[in-house]
Amino acid sequence: MSQTVSLRLKKGESEVVRVPDDREIENDVGAFRVTATEDDEWIEVERTLEITAVTVPQDLWPELRALLLAEESARNRTIILK
Repeated sequence: MSQTVSLRLKKGESEVVRVPDDREIENDVGAFRVTATEDDEWIEVERTLEITAVTVPQDLWPELRALLLAEESARNRTIILK
């Protein structure tokens, strides 16, 4: 299973205060990645969650949890403009 969310936001006159830091987590269950780029006009953020395991045995639940928590973390999804 793979889910990618891409956001392209025009900055306009706004000042960028915060965008997510680039981050990548890979383990035996899958991967989570977030990347953010910006130029004079646009902010682009892409977040990808991949679960590569068909079934997740109980001993790998902590690794699955780490991916899901990274995906939900506010620091990996917050953009602040002022």
